Amino acid sequence: MRPKRDVALGFALADKHRLSDETLNRDPDTLWSLKIPGCPSKKSRDVTFAHVNIIPLQRYLKLLLKCIFNPKQRTAKIFAVSILGPYPCCQKGRKMGYKCFLAYRMYETYADASKKCQERGGRMAMPRDRKEQEALAEYVKSVFHGNWPVWLGINDERSEGLYLFEDTTRVTYFQWRKHFLSSQPDGGKQENCVAMSSDDGDWWDTYCERRMYYLCEFDV
Repeated sequence: MRPKRDVALGFALADKHRLSDETLNRDPDTLWSLKIPGCPSKKSRDVTFAHVNIIPLQRYLKLLLKCIFNPKQRTAKIFAVSILGPYPCCQKGRKMGYKCFLAYRMYETYADASKKCQERGGRMAMPRDRKEQEALAEYVKSVFHGNWPVWLGINDERSEGLYLFEDTTRVTYFQWRKHFLSSQPDGGKQENCVAMSSDDGDWWDTYCERRMYYLCEFDV
């Protein structure tokens, strides 16, 4: 069964144009477009609403704001439309249930990685059970060959030893590295953020200021 459709608020630029209920209720997987006068792209004047489902809504709004403040288009009006449908982000990531995991090859601190995920309309990856953990570990291994640490959305910054997800819910499933030489967690109050090793999927606690690759998750 498909997840319940999310309703996001976007802005479209047009001259006294209104979208009918029939148009708004179309299947979100169907590609359809709307003419936006005064805001032509290099290739076309069409804005395909399917793009809203592919790029974060914030970026879409920024593009439209450029149209709004175009001095050549002073008579345009702004109105709100509902953009229906889930966020199909898994063309390059790994889909797991109603989640899409997506890896980013950019070095960021834990805080900056969290901010980047939110700016894209998601959050840092939060594997909540063995099934999600195994799927995520397999995906990470296929993306980052070798042994690379990758940020997860887990930390114990609020209270030592109390690991919480980014949404502040308590972590109940763990995949700490267990080894007679270097079992985890071992950083005490100094290492409060959690990373996954790309070679075996095990978790490590490490310094939150360390710059590493990171994983985001999106609702689909």
